[in-house]
Amino acid sequence: MFPNSKKDFRVIGLSIIINFIISFITYFIDKPFWFNENQLLYIFATIAQITGSLLGLTLAAYTLIDDKFKKIGDSEESSLDYANQIRAENFDNLISISILSIFTIILSLLVLLIYRNRHLEITIFFMLESIYIFIQLLIKIYIFIQDANPNNIIIKK
Repeated sequence: MFPNSKKDFRVIGLSIIINFIISFITYFIDKPFWFNENQLLYIFATIAQITGSLLGLTLAAYTLIDDKFKKIGDSEESSLDYANQIRAENFDNLISISILSIFTIILSLLVLLIYRNRHLEITIFFMLESIYIFIQLLIKIYIFIQDANPNNIIIKK
């Protein structure tokens, strides 16, 4: 059902391994941060808020775009199969975006939660993973926007 989910999980798994290695290496560094505490906490609170906003806007856009593709498919019998294929791909992308958004928000909140506990290795790991998944989320949203162009049906004819 989700054509890119195996690829996404492999990339996330690879990032976890790389981030674990980076976290282990930074354990031996006295001061691994260039930012002060307020800046770091502000960054991760903002990432969680932006992710929630992007998820809400993406869900709203999906409802409008899906309705447009359905109308195009209903009005032209020749483009019905292609419109349904695009609708299915958009739904799969929406599920991936939702999962990445949930992970980004949870990891950002974990960073805010464990920052004060002085577990530096774990904090760095969650920071890196949160930023990586946030960047992957932005890329996924960009791909969603590119694929959700209703003019694609007219172009593909």
